[in-house]
Amino acid sequence: MSKHPLNLALRFLLELVSLCIIATWAWTFHQGIYQWVAVIFYPAIAAAAWAIFKVEGEDGKVLVAVSGITRLLIEILFFSTAARMLYQLHSGRLYSFYVLFLMVHYAVSYDRVFRLLRKTQ
Repeated sequence: MSKHPLNLALRFLLELVSLCIIATWAWTFHQGIYQWVAVIFYPAIAAAAWAIFKVEGEDGKVLVAVSGITRLLIEILFFSTAARMLYQLHSGRLYSFYVLFLMVHYAVSYDRVFRLLRKTQ
């Protein structure tokens, strides 16, 4: 199920929304020139970590190969950081929907999660 086009679209949407949440949080919680730096820097670091550390055999080019558990930890850190930032923005309803869609995505992607847990490198 993890390769179903609707699930892949949901995953891509969650990734984009997460980067927007990070940028919005950076804009809200910084002032002056740091606001502009943070809006560019924080999402760029998150996107770079997402794109660089991958598991061999997954889609796309692997720059730094990591174990499946490490990749899952990166994803958990990425999505939970965005969720926490959304919560700090006092967007309770959006936070609830975001977490719900994350849970649906990972429930539907159970085959990928189990595959990553078995992949040691």
